[in-house]
Amino acid sequence: MFSSCLTSFIISPVGVIPCPTLTIAMGMLTLFRRTEAKGSLYFLATIMALFYGGPGVFLLKVYLDIPLLAPALYSAADIAVTYSKRRRTNASTP
Repeated sequence: MFSSCLTSFIISPVGVIPCPTLTIAMGMLTLFRRTEAKGSLYFLATIMALFYGGPGVFLLKVYLDIPLLAPALYSAADIAVTYSKRRRTNASTP
């Protein structure tokens, strides 16, 4: 038991977090959301994290996906607010 946990911890780049690459990417994109992160990469990573984390937490009861789902929900709200502001700005210009 201890040997397999130790092996998983050494091999995985972030420990025992499911899908560590996507979790780290969402965290970094969320932290740097006001700079160059806006765009298709930010949108794509958010959609991927929602499709991976949502069913994991709510359907499969994998609560280790909550650290992935939290920045995904935040990013989805940020994208919605940004899109709404951009749409209002474009609608007000003649």
